[in-house]
Amino acid sequence: MNKIRILQIVPSLSLSNGVAAYLMNYYEKMNLEPFETTILVLNEDNKGRYDSFERLGCKIVELYKTESWSRYLKRINNFFKENEFDIVHCHAPNYGAFYMHYAKKNGVKTRILHSHAKIYAETFIRSIRNIPLAKIAVKNSNQYMSCSKEAGEFLFGNKPYTIINNAIDLSKFKYNEQMRQSIREQLALNDCFVLGEFGRFTPVKNQLFSIEVLKCVLEKINNAKLLLIGEGEQEKEIQSKINEFGIQDKVIILNGKSNINEYYNCLDAFLLPSLGEGLGMVLIEAQANSLNCYASKERVPELSKVSPLLKYLELEKGPCYWAEQILDDKDNTRKDFFSEILKSNFNIENEAKKLEEYYISIVK
Repeated sequence: MNKIRILQIVPSLSLSNGVAAYLMNYYEKMNLEPFETTILVLNEDNKGRYDSFERLGCKIVELYKTESWSRYLKRINNFFKENEFDIVHCHAPNYGAFYMHYAKKNGVKTRILHSHAKIYAETFIRSIRNIPLAKIAVKNSNQYMSCSKEAGEFLFGNKPYTIINNAIDLSKFKYNEQMRQSIREQLALNDCFVLGEFGRFTPVKNQLFSIEVLKCVLEKINNAKLLLIGEGEQEKEIQSKINEFGIQDKVIILNGKSNINEYYNCLDAFLLPSLGEGLGMVLIEAQANSLNCYASKERVPELSKVSPLLKYLELEKGPCYWAEQILDDKDNTRKDFFSEILKSNFNIENEAKKLEEYYISIVK
């Protein structure tokens, strides 16, 4: 039997990119024998996951835009002329406008567009640019996939779509007391009350708000710290805000980590004051680690709530309101809901099989 040739189109394979993490979670658990996968990377970034995907037998192709649009589009067209695929699975709707057009033009029968968010971009100007591009991508695709109902309705409207949950290996995130002590010792956290936010340093993730929350917390207790893990375009602004508040000794910034699951253990509370999420996978991970979690109301889907550990708070009420809620729960931590979370739709052991069967079924 011939292998099913899949092209995965992703923004980046950096350690802090959510799409790259999603794909890795699935590929580590799927039976890859029926598939031959090429991963096309759109943006130049750190190559944190290259080795991991290559060990799984994936071929990685970089197709960055480094020239005029006319030359770039010609390169995309030539790529599809020179390479045959049974499935193109695009995880970047804006670029999908071009890639799905040329995939269709060159005879790719199955073209999957995947919605991972419920915003078009992280800034107003980029949104204005991306709205027509996303609509063109939808038009040139013939299969639609989403991480949640909200993200699916946002991008596809009334078109039918398949929800494939952003599942993870939950066992990697189960709370570990020994790991907690080890990480806290490494980071010199001692008896600190530690807040955390993990993810790309971009406006939509809203790390600047988390820094303001820390400032409010520090007005009540002086042993609080904030751990930020990630990288991205807003790193300088984040550092500037920390300097403005004079809390350089209270914030720890680490670049993307391949073992980020271990760092949840050192926290006491997890924040996601995001301006818009398709799901908010970090919240599933944090709840699996028995952490109290706080996310922005109506900006993060309720699908993320897989335990009573997650509270949704309004951004409009401000950082000090968030600080009050966090401190109210300060002595009520590490309640274990792991067995209940295992039964959710975010257990990769169950969900990987669904994606595997989906790919096989749509090419028959």
